[in-house]
Amino acid sequence: MRNCAALVPDSPSLRFGENQALERTPPSGGRSVPHWAPMRSIFATFCICVLLWVNARAAELPGAECPVHGELVHWIADYCILTLETDDEIAAGDCIVKELAIASKDQCKAKLQYKRAMCRAVVIRDSRDTIEKCMADRSFAGSTVTNGGVGAQQIPRAPTE
Repeated sequence: MRNCAALVPDSPSLRFGENQALERTPPSGGRSVPHWAPMRSIFATFCICVLLWVNARAAELPGAECPVHGELVHWIADYCILTLETDDEIAAGDCIVKELAIASKDQCKAKLQYKRAMCRAVVIRDSRDTIEKCMADRSFAGSTVTNGGVGAQQIPRAPTE
C-alpha cells in the first residue's frame, strides 16, 4: 500500500485501499472512509428532495385537470356578486380583494370551494335541487366565469333538470 501523506502537507494520512479508491484514515486511527462517502449522502438527500418536489408539482401538470373550469378570480367575482346580490363588479371589489387574500393556494381546491358556496346559496334561495346536483352540473357558473371576465352580470340560477 502506497502512503501519500508526504505529498499533502498538514492532512490526515491518505492511502490507496484494497479497491484502489482514495481513502482517508481518521486521525483517531479508526476505520478508513472513502473520500466520496459524504458526497454520496448529500447526493441521496438531493435526489429525495427532487422527487418530493416533482410529486408536489404533479397536481399542476396538464394531465391533472380540475373539474371546475374557469379562472379562480372569476369564481371569486361571481361568488361576491351573488352574496352581495348585486350585478356591479365595482361594488363587489372589496369582497373580491378580501376573498383573494384568504383563498386557498391550490387553485382547483379554491374553485371547488367557491362553486360549492355558490351552489349552496342558489339551492337555499331557489328551494330546489341539491348542492350535489349543482356541483355535478358542469355548466353551473356565474357570468364572469362563463364570459371569461367581467361583462353583463347575471345572478346564477339553480340547474333546471
